[in-house]
Amino acid sequence: MKDAEIIEGIRRGDYSRCAKSLYGYFPVIKKHILKNSGNKEEAEDVFQDALVILFRKAKSNDFVLKSALNTYIFGIAQNLWHERLRNMNKMQASRALHETRAGEELKDAIEEDARVRRAYEAVALLGQKCRDLLRLFYFKKLSMVQIASELGFGSEQLAKNQKYRCIEKAKQIYSTLN
Repeated sequence: MKDAEIIEGIRRGDYSRCAKSLYGYFPVIKKHILKNSGNKEEAEDVFQDALVILFRKAKSNDFVLKSALNTYIFGIAQNLWHERLRNMNKMQASRALHETRAGEELKDAIEEDARVRRAYEAVALLGQKCRDLLRLFYFKKLSMVQIASELGFGSEQLAKNQKYRCIEKAKQIYSTLN
């Protein structure tokens, strides 16, 4: 299957057919993880996680594949693996420092950093309109009236309702990213 056909198949829900094509990319990812302190089981886990991320993103209407699909999946898998390695290193450092107060503070900072990264990833997985709405409200500090006008909502109340739905969706995505 061609890359565009796979993306369209994912959007249509034809997962089994698409997955068969996508599993051809596994050997390259496995090789990378084995060369970087991993094992076969970890490679399988990372590949599965990469597919989940691809499927979520591909289902989004604003998703545009800007590289070859195998490159895109490899990039996702590579980032996931490096994140796991960082987390393993952080856990080892955290255990070593656990007995001291400085160790506790470092552990809290690491956990907070992970929560913030997951929150950013959850927002990134939202649709463009939700990202725009949240950016205007939280970063640009616009009023709901201004946001309604800028994003084309019929009223301030519609903008408030949409903001609530966007936050709830972000929370739902965040909870699946653990």
